[in-house]
Amino acid sequence: MRPMGATVVLIGLGHLGGPLLDRLAVSAAVGRVVAVSRDPDRGAARCNLSRLNAAVVGAAADIEHRPADVLHPEQITDIVDEVPPDLVIHTASMQTWWLLDLLPPEAQVLKAAGFGAWLPLHLVLAIRVMEGLAAAGYEGHVINAAYPDVINVVLGKLGMAPTVGVGNGPRFVALTPDGTRAYVANLSDDTVSVINTATNTVVTTVG
Repeated sequence: MRPMGATVVLIGLGHLGGPLLDRLAVSAAVGRVVAVSRDPDRGAARCNLSRLNAAVVGAAADIEHRPADVLHPEQITDIVDEVPPDLVIHTASMQTWWLLDLLPPEAQVLKAAGFGAWLPLHLVLAIRVMEGLAAAGYEGHVINAAYPDVINVVLGKLGMAPTVGVGNGPRFVALTPDGTRAYVANLSDDTVSVINTATNTVVTTVG
């Protein structure tokens, strides 16, 4: 039986959320993970994969899946009311980070347009999540992993800033043995965010 640890609500199980779930599943600092995504079957299957990964290294992961559509913030409110988390991690997006690389040559002008053209695809869900958390009266820590360089600034202007963001495309998380630092590998910009776990702030970005 794993010792009691933090309860984490992880929103999104795509190319960011899935690998993060794998890491949370084997973390000694995490006691329970409630993973949230739209599709009940795919979500349950992804959680089973993380349980299997944890079992391979001898960890008994306490993971459950809760289906919810982030576009409806009241569904997030209901989950947070029922499962009071110590930490919420938001990874959901309406556009995966590697989509732009799949565009045909004639559509590369869209990629050249910069972040403005794609901002709504990341921002809408982040706003809905923060609205849902506010309605639940949640005052704990929130990590935004969906395009935080821009999204966190906008959320701050709206009075709903998360605690901290991690770099674009966060893929892997590792804690120092004393638990004072978390290292987050950001795949899409080839950097590593170093987070002070006591203050929940990014102290430096390497890369």
